Amino acid sequence: RKDTPLTWLQAAELVAKSSGHARNGYASEQAETYTRLLSECVEGLEELRDVREGKVDSPVRRGELAAFLCRVAGIAPVSEVAIRFLDMPHTHWAAKWIEPLYRRDLYEGIWHVNFQPEAFVPRKELTLMMDRLFDPFRNLK
Repeated sequence: RKDTPLTWLQAAELVAKSSGHARNGYASEQAETYTRLLSECVEGLEELRDVREGKVDSPVRRGELAAFLCRVAGIAPVSEVAIRFLDMPHTHWAAKWIEPLYRRDLYEGIWHVNFQPEAFVPRKELTLMMDRLFDPFRNLK
């Protein structure tokens, strides 16, 4: 369902299919691809320790997703955070990952004043982000 919180494995599947990381093949090969993508993208991120330890059935939170998506898309985190949300201090660990996505109009706050970094990510939110992130015509103006 589109409003159900995504697990890490489900998020990795959507991202892999959207970004071209997924290949046609057997289901077991696909699951291995998704798990490998997750492992590569969360490597070194202490805040995503549960995912690194194989807890891929846990739900994805908005702040965590920002770091994962930046890694998948090759977008570097900012060194100094300029954006401000009322519910998230600029010192929050995910702020440096959220800002580059926000500046590219890929990730939005809630009513542009809150971000809710601990909220779970539903399928519809990630689907919209994948459409924006991997749209080949997006940057043609």
